[in-house]
Amino acid sequence: MNPSRNELWNLYTQEKSQKIRNQLVESYFNLVKQETQKIKAPVGIEKQDIYQFGVLGLIKAVDNCDPDKVEKFEAYASIRIRGEIVDHLRQYAKHSQGVSRSTLERIKKMERIKNEIEIAKNDKVNEKEIMDYLNLNEKEFSKLQLKTLIYNGMSIDAFYENPNFEKKVDRSEDAEVQMLEDEKKKQVKFYLDKLKYKEKYVIDNYYFQHKNISVIANELGVSEARISQLHHDGINKLRLLLNNE
Repeated sequence: MNPSRNELWNLYTQEKSQKIRNQLVESYFNLVKQETQKIKAPVGIEKQDIYQFGVLGLIKAVDNCDPDKVEKFEAYASIRIRGEIVDHLRQYAKHSQGVSRSTLERIKKMERIKNEIEIAKNDKVNEKEIMDYLNLNEKEFSKLQLKTLIYNGMSIDAFYENPNFEKKVDRSEDAEVQMLEDEKKKQVKFYLDKLKYKEKYVIDNYYFQHKNISVIANELGVSEARISQLHHDGINKLRLLLNNE
């Protein structure tokens, strides 16, 4: 029989165990869902992203909750969850300045089509397939990928492992675009090795292997809340490393 919330709070107050903390967080996931449903996702942000922001707020709420005010935790947590979501959306809005709405829509369309093809063929997609579906030539596709790099600050999910697809790049603008893209790709892969094992595992499997959070959590033997935290920490470290490049 699973312990009640009150029992979990008592145990957490006494032990400050991460395992118990994660059980507490998971017991309040409904609060994250409620706050996520209230917010309309802006262009370039998925509902799942907003949900993960909310989970981080919930984790902080549990960590900072006064043991004498547990009875008011739900109201307090809702405020922290909402605040965390708003903070991340503000960062996103600031970061995405200079990238037009139409470009954001094309980036999300590219990502959506990529996922649809992979599901349909049960295999990884290559750039040629994406280009065909979007009706883009190599120059247009390279430009879109470069804009994705700028928009994301670092583009992990825009990278495709496609050793069989050879680009025919001329010595004009395409060559410069390709050079910049290849350099950014090398930087991300280089810095990925500087993360802690679990952070690297989460980011590699979530973005490159396209596994969902529950699968990664099961593989690592940790909670989904812990995966969200590892993802958040790893991404922040990568951004810091790339921005200092």
